[in-house]
Amino acid sequence: MKSLNDILYPIDAAIAGAALLFKLHGMRRGRRDPATVFLCLALFLLACTYTLVIPAVFVKVDALLGTTNAAVLVSQCCVIGYSLSIQLMLVYWAFSGRQAWRRAVWRISIVAVVLAVMVTLFLLAGANEQRVRDFVAHYAGLPIYSVYLLVYLATFLGSRIDVLRLAMRYAPVSGRPWLRRGLYLMCIGASGGLVYVIARIADIIGPRFGADPQRWEVFAQLGAGLGSIFTIIGLTIPSWGIYVTRAGQWMRRYHAYLRLYPLWNALRLASPDIELHKSRSRIVDALALRDLNYRLTRRVVEINDGRLALRPYIRADVGESAARLAQDAGLDDEDLVAAVQAAEIKAALRDKELNREPSLDGSISELDQDGTHDVRTETTRLVKVADAFRVSPVVAAAVTAPAGPQLAGKRS
Repeated sequence: MKSLNDILYPIDAAIAGAALLFKLHGMRRGRRDPATVFLCLALFLLACTYTLVIPAVFVKVDALLGTTNAAVLVSQCCVIGYSLSIQLMLVYWAFSGRQAWRRAVWRISIVAVVLAVMVTLFLLAGANEQRVRDFVAHYAGLPIYSVYLLVYLATFLGSRIDVLRLAMRYAPVSGRPWLRRGLYLMCIGASGGLVYVIARIADIIGPRFGADPQRWEVFAQLGAGLGSIFTIIGLTIPSWGIYVTRAGQWMRRYHAYLRLYPLWNALRLASPDIELHKSRSRIVDALALRDLNYRLTRRVVEINDGRLALRPYIRADVGESAARLAQDAGLDDEDLVAAVQAAEIKAALRDKELNREPSLDGSISELDQDGTHDVRTETTRLVKVADAFRVSPVVAAAVTAPAGPQLAGKRS
């Protein structure tokens, strides 16, 4: 009968392997400091751990080594090595030189002794029946194997606590946002390891009170499997998190580029000279993904140029009406200003299209501030104006208000 091992553990192995290849690729580009080396070692050992306990691999490893359940011993030794590697990575992140080595050497010494004890106890345990999916839960009641398991769990628990202590200590003071997030994710992963330890201790104690360890085996598997996934993400996210940031920034710029289109399109149709590169259609424009920064900057500039071209048609009464309506609607600050500017533009476009006489005041709300912002701030401001231009009921109401007396006549 299949278990969670058949699903979750291959996923863990694949994620660890992919993360290892990613980090090795980075090492080829020159970064080979001790922390990175230990990180790669941790990912390699973790990939080995979960590969060995995949049932199909488990059977083949036993046959290759000629010892029943040898895959369990090798896998759990890899877990100890993996845990040690993470500790050493964190040590070399936080310290350097002899200071780091002093903190590393006693950890290495303890693990060497633990591995020797584990191998000895495992060979003496007499676990001769192959148990591909529930080895620990099945054999935890054996006296010698229970001692083996306690040594293993004590070492594993100590490493998880050490990781939690180091990560929680240095995450708040980390200057790199993705490193800080990675350390916190490692804390979540280490917490999953604690769930695994609790479940395995219950495997030892439970049978002595008549309980069946199979009842909570799923918690051990989830604690180990999901905890490892969080740990892998935490270990590698400082390297690839920046790409997530850049992708998010690109998506926000692209979204702004699309949201500016209705306002920009109305202005460039009214004043074709503002458009540097002629647009064939909205669909073609939306699919033009290259040079987005340049295209977005051009759109912002052209919108402001279009507003300037409409200056003779700007009406003070429209702006005043829009401001009153916006206040009545509960708008304030930037949203109010955006509604006023959108109403002025929409009314000016209508008056120009109807060939009405230009206004006598010809001023634009907040116009003197245009050009004083950086592109990012100006883009944010104009997106609000574009949204109000497209859908705001305040803008629609202000534009449909009766025209002032100076607009009563038309050009001949």
